[in-house]
Amino acid sequence: EEKLLALINIFKAEFNAPGVKIAAADTYPQWMVGRPNLAAAVDIVIWHTYGWWSGINIENAYPLVSSRYDDMIAKYPGKPLILGETGWPTQVDHMSTDLTTTAVGNEANQAKFYKEALAGMRARNLPMWMFSSIDEKWKGTSGEGEVGAHWGIFTSARVPKQAATEMMIK
Repeated sequence: EEKLLALINIFKAEFNAPGVKIAAADTYPQWMVGRPNLAAAVDIVIWHTYGWWSGINIENAYPLVSSRYDDMIAKYPGKPLILGETGWPTQVDHMSTDLTTTAVGNEANQAKFYKEALAGMRARNLPMWMFSSIDEKWKGTSGEGEVGAHWGIFTSARVPKQAATEMMIK
């Protein structure tokens, strides 16, 4: 964090850029540890959270994300916040191979999550970016495993999934 703060301060000292906003992005747990100096140094705090990675059932996914937004608002009052990454995967059946979690990835659950999250965030006038638009096949061999490749609302061949189709119909 100290290196990032130093770079932000260099930028602010060296460049007169009216209207240019400086943001910092990290995961919900990292922001909740408390980063008052970093939050004070930037114009916008971008944070990421996923019900899937918490291992919860789709029924509780949006309520979890919403409650975490409340946590962020309380932790950083008055600071502009953007939920930079949230979503639900479509390809992998269960989060854990031993079925100890209730997070199930499929197109119906992704569509449900986005329908609830978009409606909820719009009603509260809170900004949210969906992750992701298009599946990223290369992530199938990354540290995230096969689930990492299937977060898009479109396949890697640009075919709309259920969530995208439902959003386009509205």
